[in-house]
Amino acid sequence: MAGGLDDPDAAWISRLRDCLVAGEFLDLQATEESYGINGAPEKDTAWLSAGTLRRAIVEFDGIADPRGLRLKGVRVSGHLDLSSVDLPYPLELVACSIDSMDLSRAVLPRLVLSSSDVGMGFLNGIPLSLAGIRVRGDFDADRLRVIGGMDMRGARVAGDLCLGNALLNGAVMRHGSEDSLIDKREDACSFDSLGPALMLDWAQVGQDITMSGLDASGQVSAVSIQVGGTIDLSDGALRGAATSLTCDGARMGGNLHFGTTRMEGEISLVGCRIGGQLSGRDATVESICADGSRIVGGVFLGGLTSRGESSFLDCIVDSEMDLSDTSMLGDGWSLSLNRAVIIGDLIADNMQCEGGFDGEALRVTQKLSLWNCDLQELSLTRAVVGALFLGGPCLIVDLRHATLGVLEAVPHGALKAVGWTLGDIVDMEGNPGGRLRSSPRLICAWLAASGSNEGQPWNEVAKVHLRAGSLARALNVASRRLLSAVRRSISRKPGAR
Repeated sequence: MAGGLDDPDAAWISRLRDCLVAGEFLDLQATEESYGINGAPEKDTAWLSAGTLRRAIVEFDGIADPRGLRLKGVRVSGHLDLSSVDLPYPLELVACSIDSMDLSRAVLPRLVLSSSDVGMGFLNGIPLSLAGIRVRGDFDADRLRVIGGMDMRGARVAGDLCLGNALLNGAVMRHGSEDSLIDKREDACSFDSLGPALMLDWAQVGQDITMSGLDASGQVSAVSIQVGGTIDLSDGALRGAATSLTCDGARMGGNLHFGTTRMEGEISLVGCRIGGQLSGRDATVESICADGSRIVGGVFLGGLTSRGESSFLDCIVDSEMDLSDTSMLGDGWSLSLNRAVIIGDLIADNMQCEGGFDGEALRVTQKLSLWNCDLQELSLTRAVVGALFLGGPCLIVDLRHATLGVLEAVPHGALKAVGWTLGDIVDMEGNPGGRLRSSPRLICAWLAASGSNEGQPWNEVAKVHLRAGSLARALNVASRRLLSAVRRSISRKPGAR
């Protein structure tokens, strides 16, 4: 290794080389004076130059310990450029402070940046560039703090990617202090712009991505990412972007968790494939867009709050979909499931919709339960549902051309049902019977409220009673239909009261 007597970096390089050979931590966290290479307390010796660290890494020609280069509490000044470097040993920078760092297209067995700070005072560009990096093992960056954004586009991590409790801020600082950035005191600093907090587009991760407790200011982008395991984004906070999380076109073998996370923007999952579950219990988001996605393990969003209009258009769910106790607060169609396919139950009991539920051409192979829901409008035109359980305030229930295996409902508002196919009327346990079946006047009054002159919806109800062997109830339905038609005719005559 280079470094003679006249080399000002020789002492640092020698010490770093010894650490590489021994595999021990160079720990400068213990005392302030330890920041000086010779124990000197001078301020200018408290920092390790990025150029010196690069020389120690690149020029090392000895046999490194398998544990690699391990630094703790080191302050690295300047831009640490390790782009395209092929390291045969791991690199650990724990609780270090680094102005900026470039590991794009680098290759190494393992990378650790846990509890480190990157980008403090860095004013231009991305302070932590890991685009195209190849890590043959794990990348551990728990509690990492980055100001200015983290770029991992096209990265390959064979093991786990850990960003638990990380603080990632996409802001570019114009003026202010390091403390003001970490504390997010807007009166102490200002920013030219807020860019992405984390870019994982086209990355490949062999195992899991752990981002539980993530605090991100700016978008988290993972377009077309490939993950062998699970993405855990639970218990976090994502702010400052219209789309907080985008995983469009993503492929993941395990689950996507974002339970209890608070997001100011939308979650976009357009065209993604999730081999496990989509789980966001008790989360808060602007909206969810999962159009064209395939979710194999089921959707579990109980207790979620969506401030905007959420959609699962053309989505396929190979298991249960749980939307119970959700709050869909968007105007218009608060929730859209047009042409979606649910291979199992869709449970949305106690759901609150400020607008409507649009399920045009929805297919639910088993039960669609909307018990105790508060809906402005329910549209299931051309839907195919194994069993519909409906109860709660709803101004309009549109079942035109729908196919229902069985129906149990507490009538509210008006029922539009022209062209529908009704298999049976049941009680809450799914057994033939219940108030709606034993008292034909209830469903007849529900149909009459729509104001339609079509006889087909009434005939479907009469057929249910005929198949059950109850001619009297079938005739009751027919007579009520005629009475309703007469009343409408009279009410339309001039001068009718």
